[in-house]
Amino acid sequence: MNHQSPTHRPAPFLDPHFTQHGMKNIASCLNWVLIVGPFLFYGWVAYSKLIPVEYPDAFAYLWRQPFNWSYLTGRSLTQRLLFSLVLNEPQMIVLLQLLIYLLSAVIIYLLFAQKNSILYNLLLSVAVMFLFSSYTLNVSAVIINAEPIFVALTILFPFVLFLFKGRYQIFLVLTLGILFIFSKNVAPYTTILLVIWRFITMRGRIERQTLVGYLGLVIVSLASITLTHAYDTSLQINTVNNMYRRVFPDPAITTYFQTHYGMPVGSFVTQCQGAWIGEPCFGHSLITINPRSRNYELVADSFGFVTWVQQDGQQAYLRFLLWDSSMDTYREFRRVVREVMQSDAVIFINSYLGANLPNNTPNNLKALALLHPSGAIGFLGVDPFLLIRNMLLIFKFEYVEVLWLYIAIGLGVTRRCKYVSYLPLATSMLVVGLALFFLSFFGDSMEVIRHIFPALIILELGGFLYVVSFVAIGVYYVRQQWQVVG
Repeated sequence: MNHQSPTHRPAPFLDPHFTQHGMKNIASCLNWVLIVGPFLFYGWVAYSKLIPVEYPDAFAYLWRQPFNWSYLTGRSLTQRLLFSLVLNEPQMIVLLQLLIYLLSAVIIYLLFAQKNSILYNLLLSVAVMFLFSSYTLNVSAVIINAEPIFVALTILFPFVLFLFKGRYQIFLVLTLGILFIFSKNVAPYTTILLVIWRFITMRGRIERQTLVGYLGLVIVSLASITLTHAYDTSLQINTVNNMYRRVFPDPAITTYFQTHYGMPVGSFVTQCQGAWIGEPCFGHSLITINPRSRNYELVADSFGFVTWVQQDGQQAYLRFLLWDSSMDTYREFRRVVREVMQSDAVIFINSYLGANLPNNTPNNLKALALLHPSGAIGFLGVDPFLLIRNMLLIFKFEYVEVLWLYIAIGLGVTRRCKYVSYLPLATSMLVVGLALFFLSFFGDSMEVIRHIFPALIILELGGFLYVVSFVAIGVYYVRQQWQVVG
């Protein structure tokens, strides 16, 4: 009788296929723990250690009154809608903004992740965790105004526009794009520029659905710009601030505005030099808030200055900047970009957390400093944006001319080379960062750093991706040569 020995099967944990599959599952779980886990801690800190703070302009986003049409025409409609979804309750707004940051981290990870590369995805999850360890991208959720959501969308929208591929591409691009467009009055211009750059760097045939979707974003952006100029009186407030701080301090420029643009003459010019619109340099403040529309309104003065601002002021200021003194404007732009890139302005949120407001006492930054010795800087004792800034300074990213050169080189490589890594996204962020910086800096001379720090974030992330892309391109072509030689 022949006895056949039973087929030998290795234990499951010794099966190579099982072991490889198990390792992938363990690595995947670890990646999600690294990305999602810290946000549980951030949520605990924000909820139990910090105070939700309604900053002075929060009135425009918190609609605590009966609905009227001003709800739809006021600035930052996105924030107003999202805050309304959680009933304008401060703690719920904090959790909402934290959730938006978490979703941003998850989407960015998914956009860059590679299906069969365990080590790459692990390094990517660590990088995403490190990036979102900045207070700018987590506990800034306790700040109730336009900045947290605007910053998240400013980062996320270009990534999705340039990297997302799949069945729901247009749906996601349109959803995020429209939310971004209505998040701040500079966002429509940024969106149009991003779409143009997407077309410039696109390869191959453009699908009709994609073309229609992108053109839809441009149309919505133009509609938003039209609504802003028709209903958003904060543009008039910005013009007054620019007169106070950029025109009145210079007698020659003041005279130029009076003789060429019809600006009224009066003692207010001397009295308001270097002031801001809330100061009573006309004998009274020029600003008030309409309780029904939740919008700013200018208060008339005896010199006719407010009437001039409402009718001609903004156009006069723009013409002076972009035409009459365009070279001076560009020189100032270069100087400010260099100075600000060399400073710590990119982590402006830290000072915002530390603002000594009546409803932020003791302030949130002091509360964070009590958590660990380096708590005033970041949860890891360092802010990732400062590290990126230091790296970019090595490559002279603080010089506008160098940035233009890098953009031109990136565009040339994108058009001519087979493998371009993330270069189209990187160059788009550099272009948009410069444009957003220009709009934010010259748009309002009050709280300048608050207005420009989102542009710095985009410039830094774009610069980092630019360097990484050229490293990846170099590695790719070295491997190609090795394969040819082999």
